[in-house]
Amino acid sequence: MTNTAPITDLVGTKIEHVSPYYMNEETVAEVKFLTDRVEIVFESGCFTQMKLKDFETLLQRQELFYKDMTYGGMSQIVFA
Repeated sequence: MTNTAPITDLVGTKIEHVSPYYMNEETVAEVKFLTDRVEIVFESGCFTQMKLKDFETLLQRQELFYKDMTYGGMSQIVFA
């Protein structure tokens, strides 16, 4: 990923997050780049992990259906 501006802008963003099948409004508190994934931490203390390619898609489309790398189930994020 070459452009990091959208990443810092993501902190404070309100999103809708389904985990699993239960839509929650969350606010992004932190974005962490781990060895093989990206972790998005919410102000509530909950978090989700996804592949870097999925994170790039999220930034482009502002919506993503993905396999959560934390528990292996399907999740969804939509920018509010």
